Amino acid sequence: MTFPYPQARTVEVFEDVAGVRVPDPYRWLEQETDEVRIWQRRQAELAAAVVYDGQDPAAVRDLIRAYDSGSRPALPKHAAGRWFRAVT
Repeated sequence: MTFPYPQARTVEVFEDVAGVRVPDPYRWLEQETDEVRIWQRRQAELAAAVVYDGQDPAAVRDLIRAYDSGSRPALPKHAAGRWFRAVT
């Protein structure tokens, strides 16, 4: 099934990285604006439509929980000006 992908406008923005001019046409998506929130909401709706397409939402959530359980490493903590990660 084909789903409509949310359109994202582009802007003429460039960043100088080590003397190289690099285009950053989606820089506007880094801002906290209503336009960005609307685009993010449309992205989330698309993702949900793809994931749940023809599936039982509760079964999909259960499957995600089962496979996601414990799969992420602990995030580092910032203290005394340094970053620390607990080693297990």
